[in-house]
Amino acid sequence: MDTQDVHTRLRVEGGGLEMISEIDDKRTKINPPSSSPCIKGLRYNLSMLTLGRLEKLAKSRFEIRELTNEDFEQWYTSDIRSMDMLVQSVNASSQIEGEGIAVEELPLILAAVTESTNRNIQDSELIDRHKALKSISLAALWALTSKSIEFITYDFVIELHKRMFESTRPAISGKIKTSEVKIEGAGYLIETLPSNKADEYLRDLCKRTDAILRDAAYHSTASMILTIAEFISDFLAIHPFLDGNGRTARLLSTYLLEKSGYHFSRFYPIDFIILETRYDYYEALYNAQKNWYMPDEDMTAWIDYYVNIVYLQFSRAYLNARNRFEKEKKS
Repeated sequence: MDTQDVHTRLRVEGGGLEMISEIDDKRTKINPPSSSPCIKGLRYNLSMLTLGRLEKLAKSRFEIRELTNEDFEQWYTSDIRSMDMLVQSVNASSQIEGEGIAVEELPLILAAVTESTNRNIQDSELIDRHKALKSISLAALWALTSKSIEFITYDFVIELHKRMFESTRPAISGKIKTSEVKIEGAGYLIETLPSNKADEYLRDLCKRTDAILRDAAYHSTASMILTIAEFISDFLAIHPFLDGNGRTARLLSTYLLEKSGYHFSRFYPIDFIILETRYDYYEALYNAQKNWYMPDEDMTAWIDYYVNIVYLQFSRAYLNARNRFEKEKKS
């Protein structure tokens, strides 16, 4: 495999690259000495607003459940509307990377996922994008219906990435990066974790996160949402794969929220909100990762951003669910 550095170009506006300046003014090289954070306690500060939204989110499981009165164990396999939302979510995530398709093409993807059929499409680039969206949608379906006891494992992440990209990027799907990956554009130049550390750091991250989430679920020793927020930022700092890290992270976010009992994605995917706030997304990640795992690390910007978008996701999901519930009562 080619060992040259891989450069990922940020797309901030409309799926294209918006350069803020000719010189990258926000640079960082991610290469901490340990696979665990130097700070042993909280790696961030919590504002009153963030605490208030966390409290509201803690109640959200019951509010959504009361509105729908449905069995969430079956929602992906039996409800075409939920599958349609899943496909829209995958497309929004791809649009963040500048690789989505037009809204009018989404029914073709939905048909391919739910009916296992291939429609006749002539344009080669569109074929590739259809194929990619179908693979990622099926990978999401696999993840979100997983019955694993663990919340997150190294093997799960590897298998998820493999399923997402094996039909479009087979040479790299499910394989830890062997070259250095730099993210640049829109004023940023970020050198992600060196490839020779990626495997170890990802294993340790998954093991640590799973242990915290299990304790949080059974003993209320930590916030599940804050733990998921940390995991996503850490995963993107490691950037374990040559490509597809952003889409994998966003799918993992949905998966972990779902597994933790926050059933938002059925009604409003988080990818829609990230798509709307791409600049804030990249800025929050940069601020969280510039001193990643170091003694002066501060993840506050990312924690505030993540809790806010999850809160917005719940707010919109609640309205969607309530409207749907009321409509079904009248029919």
